Amino acid sequence: AQPAAVAPLPEELEETPFAAACVHFAERVAGAHGPAVLTHAGLQDHVTGGPHAGVPEGQALTNLTSGFEVVFGQDAAGYLHRWGELVGDDWLRSIQQRPAWMAGPATGRLVDLMSVLIEALNGLEVEERFGWKQVNRNLFRLVHERLHGHRQQLNAEPCHFWRGVYVSALRWAGLEREWLVDEVECGRVSGTQACVFTIVRSGPGR
Repeated sequence: AQPAAVAPLPEELEETPFAAACVHFAERVAGAHGPAVLTHAGLQDHVTGGPHAGVPEGQALTNLTSGFEVVFGQDAAGYLHRWGELVGDDWLRSIQQRPAWMAGPATGRLVDLMSVLIEALNGLEVEERFGWKQVNRNLFRLVHERLHGHRQQLNAEPCHFWRGVYVSALRWAGLEREWLVDEVECGRVSGTQACVFTIVRSGPGR
């Protein structure tokens, strides 16, 4: 099936750090195929270097994801994950330095990170709303609920970008050696419209 056409972008909008990072790092990750990815996303003005308006956060993410899937096909997953990591690294640094109080045992630090990260994610104008809960000292669960997103079922998991963002967040907090993140349910594949990720301890509990 052919991917759905991307939504047109408005002419006047102030670009946010998240949207700017999405565009910049999509082009970088795509390499020689960057112009094709951006053009498919309706961002050809960024390719030519000409004057361009800001990009809505939700449309930047959705349109560029579609661009990666069209250009790279079955190989898109790795590109999307790397894109998410780079966007997460840049965006987190742009909105705040790692808090000095984010120290101590790994479980407590992850609680602190989730509080900071999920609040920031819910401040974005994207189609998901984010939530989290601590199941026990070794397991955390994150849920994305799509408010008005795609209703069709897909044949592949589309959440590689967000997994990359979570990996970068763990690295930002110095927790990448203590915790591992994975997606256990994709709502766009199952039809539930809720994507579920787990963060599990990778070593002995502290």
